[in-house]
Amino acid sequence: MKRALLAGALLWLVACSEKKALPSPGPNAQEVTFDTQPPGAQVTVDGVFAGQTPLKVKLDPGRYRVRLSMSAYFPEEQVLTVPYGEPVRFFFALIRSH
Repeated sequence: MKRALLAGALLWLVACSEKKALPSPGPNAQEVTFDTQPPGAQVTVDGVFAGQTPLKVKLDPGRYRVRLSMSAYFPEEQVLTVPYGEPVRFFFALIRSH
């Protein structure tokens, strides 16, 4: 019984430690740049960590829920549209939380 519980706990830890990645961009993917003032904010796209600003990623055209967060600043969350056929830049001025 203890071995079964230990094995189950180990499998759960391994599953939780796997990091999600952004989907592989398709042939119509566009270059998307995220910038913030100040730089260094963490960017998640549809709940997946993408990197820190300034950040360039390739995303297929469509709508994405983007969240930017940084210590001592209010998080910013928006639904953004990546257009077909052109690179796009999104800029966010983060507001200090205290």
